[in-house]
Amino acid sequence: MTVLDSVRAWHLRLRNELDPARFAVARHDSPDDGRNKHVVCLSVDGPERLGQLSVWDTGEAELDLADATDGEVRSEHLSVPGERQLARAVLKLRDWVTGDPLREDRLARGVFAPFGGVVEIGAVNATRTWRLPEVSVEAFVERRQGDVTRVLDGVRSVCRFGDAGMAVADELGYLREHEVPAPSLLLWSAGLTGVPEPVEKLEDPVLVRRMCRMGADLQLTAFLDALINAAVAGGTAPRSAAGEIVDVLAAACRLAEDGGESGPRDVFRMWRVARLPGILRPGSDAPEWGKAGLRAYDEALEERLTAPRV
Repeated sequence: MTVLDSVRAWHLRLRNELDPARFAVARHDSPDDGRNKHVVCLSVDGPERLGQLSVWDTGEAELDLADATDGEVRSEHLSVPGERQLARAVLKLRDWVTGDPLREDRLARGVFAPFGGVVEIGAVNATRTWRLPEVSVEAFVERRQGDVTRVLDGVRSVCRFGDAGMAVADELGYLREHEVPAPSLLLWSAGLTGVPEPVEKLEDPVLVRRMCRMGADLQLTAFLDALINAAVAGGTAPRSAAGEIVDVLAAACRLAEDGGESGPRDVFRMWRVARLPGILRPGSDAPEWGKAGLRAYDEALEERLTAPRV
């Protein structure tokens, strides 16, 4: 698929994604008249803002954005040699017109919040005593820096987050030294153990270990769900991203509990049965492009994780 074919595919996706009563999505292709360079223009017009992305077959691009309310006009020359750069340009166009500049921030918080749960649970498990006063998140992250870096690099690649999106990981503070109280573990495990009487029993090592087991399953599943949703929103191709997601998930599983019972294959299967039925069922109000994206990731990950063993 050429870069111009990819622009045409984005045109169809935006037409399906955006409300036609509010946003007009159009495409214009230069005529095939023997010119050296061909261009495809993708435009989105909204109630207050409009924009156009022009992409040449050389990989050059021009992004023009305008605000009809105050007359602001922005123009930016870009290079879009591949899918990733093109996706960022199209999403910038869409977010400008729809007035949703914080979309990446929300997606990033959705990814890094459950990852924070994974880190906290991993730090508790690393004590091997499950006594909360012995927990040091900073020491745990330092010892496991390789896996932490693998997750962060993979998230940037799969989700196509820029620096602002990645900065959310630091902003949330889960990778810095902080206390991990029993109520946090209760939160990560969705309160499945209940609250004992007296409440101080939450710090009992036996109960702490149970909350860590439950919390690891829940937060790894939530992390995978957020990772895939951000990848779908970012237009990352499932076939090319599946291997990266498996590697990121493997690193996250090791962080939760090195040598633990849950691996990428287990988390994938939990994600599929816990998250997909409600979204993919007939009558769901999820957009068709979103459903198609989730089905494609389900298929690509299944091929990676459930291949017949020999």
